[in-house]
Amino acid sequence: MLIAIANAELGNREATQAALAEMGKTTVLAREPAAYLRRAGATDPIVDASQRGLERAKNVAGVR
Repeated sequence: MLIAIANAELGNREATQAALAEMGKTTVLAREPAAYLRRAGATDPIVDASQRGLERAKNVAGVR
């Protein structure tokens, strides 16, 4: 997820697409990223920022 977010911020569409595809291989992370992060100990501000970054990554990659 973090690689997808970072590549989106850099404007690298292909790398963002690849990172999102790789993320999709982890079922829990792909289906419920916020829950996954919370179980890993992330605080609400971190979860919120990650969710915003993930949405941006999906937009950059052209994925829904």
